[in-house]
Parts: sequence; C-alpha cells; structure tokens
Amino acid sequence: VLSQSKLIFTALLMSVLLRKKFSGQQVVALVLLLGGAVATQLAESSGAVSFGGGGNALLGCGLTVLSAFLSALPNVFYERLLKKKEGKSEWAANIQLTTWILVWVLVARAFTPGHSLALPTSFGGLLQACASSVEGFTPTVWFITFLKTLNCIIIPACLKYGDNILYGYAKPVSIVLTCAATAAMTSSFPPPLMLAGIT
Repeated sequence: VLSQSKLIFTALLMSVLLRKKFSGQQVVALVLLLGGAVATQLAESSGAVSFGGGGNALLGCGLTVLSAFLSALPNVFYERLLKKKEGKSEWAANIQLTTWILVWVLVARAFTPGHSLALPTSFGGLLQACASSVEGFTPTVWFITFLKTLNCIIIPACLKYGDNILYGYAKPVSIVLTCAATAAMTSSFPPPLMLAGIT
C-alpha cells in the first residue's frame, strides 16, 4: 500500500522540477486514484501469506516509501529532459541512457556465476555473446520482449506529449483491463474490495 505513495511523490516532484500547477479538480482526481489504488492493493494482498514475524516493520515501511520516491524521481527528471528545448536530440539522450544500461547489464552478467569477466575481442565474439544471452527464448518470451520494447517508444511519447500523472494512470487502467479479462476468461468476479478500488 505504501508503494502507492509514488503518485504523491510524482505530483510533488512535478510541482518542484517542472513548476507544474495542479488545479483543485486534478488534486481530487489524484486522491481518488490513490484511494482506488490502495483499495485494489489491499484486495490483492488480502490473500498474501505472511512469512515469519522476525522482520522490522518500520524499516520495511521506510524502505518502501524510499523506493516509491526513488521510482518517481527519475520519471519526473526524464520528463523534464524530454520537455526542455535546449537543442539536445532525444535520440542522443536515449543512446546515452541505453549505453549506461548496457554497461550495468555487462557488469551484472560478469558477476553472474558461470560467466567470466572477459569481454568479446571481435565482432563475431560480440555476436556470439549476444546470441548466448537469448538462448532458450520461446515464442512467448520473444512476444513479451517485443511488448517490453514498445515501452521504450510509448513511455517517452507519453512523457513528452502528456505527463507523469497521465503515465501514473496507465497502471490502474491496466489493472482494470486485466481484471475484466480475467473475469471474462474464468467466469469469476473479483473480490468486493477490488471492485471498490476499480470504481
């Protein structure tokens, strides 16, 4: 439930970093969205199993709120970069971002058991390393990879032509669509608390 505080952090960061002013109607919409997300989250977690009781609840709550803040910050900062008109190419920014992601993927792969720190020395070696990283992909996995790749186009477009609040509505919409599809395929209705959160 605390992870839903990302919406609040997003709105606060947008007002600070982007100087966005929210109308009363937008604030009410954010509160309703947050309330619906919390109710849905509670409905989903009501069937969850608790493992042991030796954890530190305060630390867990604090880390969850920190995670929500750290999740909102780059989204708002990225929106700020996309909306700035300083002549920097969006393609150049995306290439820089992709390069840093590739560096971290290579570092993570190097420290994975069974892999060495050696980097490919030829183009053929690079192609072989890339091919080995997708070895065993099924058509379903390729389809999911394709859908995740669309995020690289859809999310920047959403942030450039909309904003992070609009992007924040994407998850609740996906929950509603998933809930409707699940209800149609399984002929079972969601729990009442989830229905309250959706409406």
